[in-house]
This record gives sequence, C-alpha cells and structure tokens, in this order.
Amino acid sequence: MTPPFFDSFLTWVHTHHPELGPVGPDIGLSDVMVSPHVVQIRRKIVNQLTSGCQAIFDATRTTPTSTPSVFTSFDFYITPDGPRVIEVNTNAAGALLVQLLSEFHGVSHSDYFSAIRDMFASISARPIRRIAIVDETPDLQKTRFEFAMFQSLFQSWGWDAIIVDPANLQWTGTSLVPPDGVPIDVVYNRFCDFYLETDRGSALKSALAAGLPVTPNPDEYERIADKLKLVKLAQLPNPEIQSLIPPVIHVNQSDPDDIWARRKSLFFKPARSFGSKAAYKGERISKKVFESFWEGDTIAQPYFPAGTITRDGIEYKYDIRVYTFEGKFQLMGARLFQGQLTNFQTPGGGFAPVKIID
Repeated sequence: MTPPFFDSFLTWVHTHHPELGPVGPDIGLSDVMVSPHVVQIRRKIVNQLTSGCQAIFDATRTTPTSTPSVFTSFDFYITPDGPRVIEVNTNAAGALLVQLLSEFHGVSHSDYFSAIRDMFASISARPIRRIAIVDETPDLQKTRFEFAMFQSLFQSWGWDAIIVDPANLQWTGTSLVPPDGVPIDVVYNRFCDFYLETDRGSALKSALAAGLPVTPNPDEYERIADKLKLVKLAQLPNPEIQSLIPPVIHVNQSDPDDIWARRKSLFFKPARSFGSKAAYKGERISKKVFESFWEGDTIAQPYFPAGTITRDGIEYKYDIRVYTFEGKFQLMGARLFQGQLTNFQTPGGGFAPVKIID
C-alpha cells in the first residue's frame, strides 16, 4: 500500500510540475527517498552554513581550467558546538526532490528550475542541443528516478536529453557520440569513477581533454571533493573554516599505533568513497578492518554525532545538504535516517525540506 504522504506528494508533483514527466515507482522513486517531515534550522546556523560553503570554495579556488560543477554540495552535521562538515560532493543527488518537497510544504518559493537551466547554459559556449546524463548501468542506480526527472526537465527546455552508460559512448576525435551517432554538447556526469581512471570512462576522458563541457569532472573533484582535501582545508589559518572542519588525519601518513589508540574518538572513511561506503565509527572497528585502511588512502575525522529530531514519537538522525554553484548558495535540504549513516532505508526518512526559523 502506498503511504498517504507519498501518494499525496506524487499527486502534487504531477499537478504542479508536469515538465518532470511521470514521477513515482515506475521510474524507481520509493517512499523511503522522501520524508514527510520538515527539519527546522535557525537562521544563525543557516548563515554559518552558506558563508562557510563560500569560504571553503574560495579557499580551493584556482585559475579556472575546467567546467564548473553543478550541484556541488556541502554536507553537515549540526552538533551542539555548531555545524561540522562531513564531506563535499561535486555530483550530489537529491536537488530536485529537495526543491519539490520544499514547495510542497510551503517553505520555498524560489524559481530553482530556472537556476538549474542557467547553470547548465553557463557552462556551454554554444546553445545546448543535446545533453547526456551519464552513469554506470544507469537503470540499476538507486537514483535512476532522478535521471528520468532530469531528462524530462531538459526536454521541456528544448534540449534533446539521453541517459547513457559511459561504456556506450565513443569519442570520434571531434565528437562524443552514443550508439545513435548524434553528437553530445554537454555531459551531466553522475559516474562515480571520479578521476575517470577505468576503461569505462575512456571516451568521456577523451572528450573532456578535447574541451567538451563535462560537469562534474576530475579537476573539480580533485580541487574540492577529494576527501584528502579536507586534511589540507582543516590546516588553513582561517577561523571560519577551522570551526567547520576540525583536524582531519591522513591515516596512511600517520603512526598506526597512535591512530589505533585514538580510534574510539574518530570516524574513518576511504578518501574516494561515496554513498557512505566502507565508512566506520572507530569504536566499532576490528583490528582486521583497521589494518585494511592501509590498503588505500583513508582519512579519519573527529567523531561527532548527527543531530536528531523527533516526529510522531520517532527519533531520526539528520544531516544538512547545501547545494551550491561556484560556492554560492542555491538550495538547502536535509536527509533523515536511523542507524549509523544515511541509508535511504528508513520509513519516514529520506530527503526532507529545511524551514529556516529565527
């Protein structure tokens, strides 16, 4: 049976945003992806978040050499001591759902879809005729519903939009083409081979090297989203950034005995992880798991708990996701969950809107 909130939300989307096409289980959207709840955040905290995002972005800014990343997100826990950065993403999911939920609950009236169109238009030197939404085996991805929504949205603007696996792309020397042979003008890249190191991304890598707009791309990922960047950011003599990013340890360049002794106060994750993969709370790890951290780059952050809210007698943990473009705030949402990490498996959890309160 469809939960009442989910059913009413889908009906509202169909009525108010027909440009997104059929939205619901038929494209893989499930009720655990959208929460019926609203997270309230004080304006003072919101100002810290938005200012902090710009400060972090500016601290990593270099001479522009690559296409800017759309939907760059900064993810935070709101702790008793203030906001703390969890990580930065250059290919963050959920923006469309956050905006729709914000409108549905009446906490946002921004013309965010126009901002999305402007973002993509700004990264292309010529009018966009065809845009490709790219990810590995897209039909099997948890966020495949979002690909379908973006495809419909792009098409409503007059852009031919396709969803394609990078393995099915070919670089001809002058054009990036899918199996139908029609060239692509812009790539919206959701492929999580962040540095395009595998054979699957070889055509995409060649197109990028030739100047095709690919967003996000390895240069942007390395500049701001590679988790080793947090190690350097935390060391900057910038009080605002230091308050958001406490000291971060590059485990592989540290003394194992010292890190093991301190493990209970730390949270470990691979430097290039995504979707909370292989992330561990230090107090729960075994010696075997700990030793595996030296097989690849691993970081350790001070452990700080997620904020919590209680709705209908049920406690949820949450984090805050701030979507930006070139460091500038565009949209803010939350992700509700139970357990150790965001998992999109919690009834009543999922993406949620944020209401700013004084």
